[in-house]
Amino acid sequence: MSAPGRRSKRRANGEGSVYQRASDGRWVAQVTYWEGGQTRRAYDYAKTQREALKALQRLRQQLEQGLPPAPERLTVAQYCEQWYEANAARLRPTTARRYQQLIAHQITPHLGRTRLSQLTPIAVEAWLRRLAQQQLAPRTLQQCRAVLRRILQDAVRDGLCARNAAALARPVPVPPPATSAWTPDEAQRFLRATSDHWLWPLFALTLSLGLRQGEALGLAWEDVDLDAGLVVVRWQLQQVNGQWQRLPPKSQQSRRALPLPPLAVQALQRQRAQQQQWREAAGSEWRGNPWRLAFTTHLGTPLSARNVTRAFHQLCQQAGVPRIRFHDLRHSTATLLLQAGVDLKTVSAILGHSQLSVTSDYYVHITSALTQPALARLSQVLQP
Repeated sequence: MSAPGRRSKRRANGEGSVYQRASDGRWVAQVTYWEGGQTRRAYDYAKTQREALKALQRLRQQLEQGLPPAPERLTVAQYCEQWYEANAARLRPTTARRYQQLIAHQITPHLGRTRLSQLTPIAVEAWLRRLAQQQLAPRTLQQCRAVLRRILQDAVRDGLCARNAAALARPVPVPPPATSAWTPDEAQRFLRATSDHWLWPLFALTLSLGLRQGEALGLAWEDVDLDAGLVVVRWQLQQVNGQWQRLPPKSQQSRRALPLPPLAVQALQRQRAQQQQWREAAGSEWRGNPWRLAFTTHLGTPLSARNVTRAFHQLCQQAGVPRIRFHDLRHSTATLLLQAGVDLKTVSAILGHSQLSVTSDYYVHITSALTQPALARLSQVLQP
């Protein structure tokens, strides 16, 4: 073994070197390389000379592959921080905020000190079990694994680890989402009871087309063609850091053109008429909005989702129907369509789900009930 502070066998230029530090006796693997017109050095540390030689070989292999050398000691927390800084601007604001929360509160406290290259599927599964013991919802556990999987996917691409431990870990079992939906009678009763309310057009359109709340609030008149009986869903209205933003939907399937049934046409015609009345009554106080939104306040400003939901719940009570979430209007649309005999693929297209399996997972209880009569008829055919 070399004396402390002395280098091992001398290597050619660019191959790097291995030496032992005099301060603490640890072995150091070092390579020198060019990046951005500057000379840079990458280091890794080991307890023995043999481990340091292996680390040096790994650093050199990364250079040969055109990848920046990554130290073996890079931790999950360090890489998550680097990844978020590099990718936050590419994410939707609400998605970026959710990623930041999960990294800070669920990933870093449990896995942060683990070396990135040493993270294993078993460690990821143990981490998910610990989170489950903290009574986290199954959906949150699923999101935690998905975020870590996406981050590690880039780490594998960059040559920082050999495998995606989160992708190899067993997925978290997630029960079908719990949804609430109105019956046809309850939906009709609500629309009759609220027919004189100024938000009735919003509720009627949402029930008619199964829109998400953000999609309905982000709908502009340029997206509506009443003559052709068509509406194009291509934006969502969201409030980010106190500022209104009109953002594209999450997936390509969410951007869809929908024909307008009679109730939806009636709702949009009434909304256009009452919005014109508001504009004339407000006069110089009319603020308007840069997107010419279809649904606004009496002064033309965007509607707050929180205020709309509060009014919706109050009207549910007044109408004597079960109080559901505003988002459950969308579930009511899907349920009523399925009960009317519309096939699952068509319902999925109307709702703008990214995959047919999403629709199936949400409404498995409905589709199961609809198959019973079909199987009963088959039984009659097979009966001697």
